[in-house]
Amino acid sequence: MSSTGYRAIAGAIIATLLAISTLYWIHSRNESTANGTGLTYNSVFYWASGAEVRSDALGKDIATAVPFQDTTANLREIKGLDPNVTMAAWLPMISSQVPRPSWILISTDQGRGTNPQAFPDTSAALVKP
Repeated sequence: MSSTGYRAIAGAIIATLLAISTLYWIHSRNESTANGTGLTYNSVFYWASGAEVRSDALGKDIATAVPFQDTTANLREIKGLDPNVTMAAWLPMISSQVPRPSWILISTDQGRGTNPQAFPDTSAALVKP
């Protein structure tokens, strides 16, 4: 085989290894490309579920006037849940599920923030339809 042929094979191997390395690097970063409604508090993103929290499940105030879209939100603990993961935010209507401003469950856990009914601890804090 000529030296040109070896160079072509070497180039193809290098290109393949580079592509595999790049794909591995992208996937190893474990970043989600999912999007949804939510807010950032203390530099952490909380997914807004659209599910209303029962008034008797609300705990103490955490923060007021947290930026949310073109308004602000107040944040409260949900009794029995870690507020570093899940809490309630006073939000305007964000879904047809709750057609008025209310205390909405938010969570840093994407699963809980997008489907809180699937988890017994978060589901117990919600207004039942």
